[in-house]
Amino acid sequence: MIPFNKYVNGNPCSPSPLYNGHYDGDAFIMIFKDEYWFNLEINGIKLLSDKVYAPKVLDIDILNKQIIIDWKNSKNINHILNFNQPLPSNWKEQIKSIILDLESSSIYKINLYPHTFYLDHLTIRIIDLYGCLCKDNIIYQKDIDHI
Repeated sequence: MIPFNKYVNGNPCSPSPLYNGHYDGDAFIMIFKDEYWFNLEINGIKLLSDKVYAPKVLDIDILNKQIIIDWKNSKNINHILNFNQPLPSNWKEQIKSIILDLESSSIYKINLYPHTFYLDHLTIRIIDLYGCLCKDNIIYQKDIDHI
């Protein structure tokens, strides 16, 4: 499997201090470093389970804090933009639609970056759902100081 990186100014770097990502032609694996963020990711998956842009989760391994997502025919938006690869003509509209739908559902994704979106065939989907919060969620400073 290939380690997942995002690109900043053409240079690969870690996309998140919260998990290590790996992918191949079939799956994207998120291996979380601690239980707090792993549980927030699972909560985000549950919040978005009925959305067409939710990731297709293949497996959740509680013991090893791993989430496996279907990655067949998928490419990360950050990678596509970095390497000047083609995107569907409506990709920006899809992303705007996702953001508007989240907000109309009172879900706020506080980590909206190109590497948190991916193209699955012609459909834009989102990952890094630990950043999806409802208006009543509370995140304490001590939980985010290290990131």
